[in-house]
Amino acid sequence: MKCFDFLYVIYPKKYLKHMKKGILKYVPDKWFKRKKPRFVTNFTDHNGVIVGKGVGIFTDYNELTKEEYIQGIISINKIKSDEDKFLVLDNLYLLTVEDINYIENETGLSVIDGKDARVYFLTYVLKEIHNFLGEDLTKKEILIISDESSKTYKLILNLSKEVRFLTVTGEDEEEIKQIAEDVYNNTGLSIFFSKNINRILTNYNIIINLKDNVSLDLKNIRSKTIIFDLSLEKNLSKALEKFNSSLVIIKDFLFTYDHFIMESELFEDKGEIPSYKYEAFKDYNVDDFEKVVVHDKDYSIKELVDNKIRYRIPIKGLDNKK
Repeated sequence: MKCFDFLYVIYPKKYLKHMKKGILKYVPDKWFKRKKPRFVTNFTDHNGVIVGKGVGIFTDYNELTKEEYIQGIISINKIKSDEDKFLVLDNLYLLTVEDINYIENETGLSVIDGKDARVYFLTYVLKEIHNFLGEDLTKKEILIISDESSKTYKLILNLSKEVRFLTVTGEDEEEIKQIAEDVYNNTGLSIFFSKNINRILTNYNIIINLKDNVSLDLKNIRSKTIIFDLSLEKNLSKALEKFNSSLVIIKDFLFTYDHFIMESELFEDKGEIPSYKYEAFKDYNVDDFEKVVVHDKDYSIKELVDNKIRYRIPIKGLDNKK
């Protein structure tokens, strides 16, 4: 019996190494160039239960355009079965939301983007950061930039047990008001809604972004604000990193995974995997959490606090509120 139903597109170097065995290892790499999908392996857990499939499509990304990459992914239709429900890509951040929607429409598979896992673990990460800082999370003012999806509600519900000051902003005012009402009925937490958030950005210690296309007055964000960009395209992160490189912008979480599958060498060769791969296993546990990703570097939460947060100095001109 299957636990999960995902197809994983194996990274080119791993796929090429898998094919070049025996006498084939002496064959030049260029002879293996292909973009046709091929079943490579079942991923099994420690009980021998199949949890997913590994598929080879590309043997090289050099000179491969995004359009060619997308069409190669769509060719997975040739080998997928009715049992396959989800798609895990090795190169997710190459794509936009529009690209992913196109792939999903063409294949009938749901592309796992890791957002659900990031939402699930964010409260844990916030608590750990403030535990290491020796600060009270309940006294922090938090802003959530909503994507008007169910994930906004899940995030608020998770945070409601740990915080008291929560503001939500977004384009769909009625949707957010409904979320606020549901949260209040379930938890008793009152949520503040603001349509024009730029004028009060300086109030917030923590900003959590779920939206891919968001425009903020960056100069109003305090230099000591901790920012979580849970979106796929990371447009807010890119803009903030150009504007103020000293900001702490957490873009992803990393997890251990080798206890999920026996064939880990074809899944990932690093000690941890990003959220969009971890989410494929649908079995979240805080014991799996390892690190955060800030400015494309990995830190344990203690390392992040000690090296990036604890001794930050407010930057004159960027902090309107002390």
